[in-house]
Amino acid sequence: MTRADLILHIKYPETNRTKIIIPTNQDGNGFKKTCYSDEYMNMFISKEEFNEVIVKADLVVQRAYSLQRKYDNKTISSRIMLIYAMAFLVLIAALITFYQGAFG
Repeated sequence: MTRADLILHIKYPETNRTKIIIPTNQDGNGFKKTCYSDEYMNMFISKEEFNEVIVKADLVVQRAYSLQRKYDNKTISSRIMLIYAMAFLVLIAALITFYQGAFG
């Protein structure tokens, strides 16, 4: 199941006068910009200001996601290199064993 599939199944609570819920976008690396509620937010923040805040929050989330992806890719690469090295050593040992068995 992909990350986007997981996000589609998330049940968010409803926005009310004590809390404003801002769900994630479909990709999961930012927030939906269509969740401004005139009913609850109009006297505190304008729609334009709200959208500016969402855009800035998106940038922070995207940077964090990008850094995490770089870290994950770096970790995966070192693991793969270790597996390749071990496979190479096993191959060398098998060739030496074969050579000794064949030519004694």
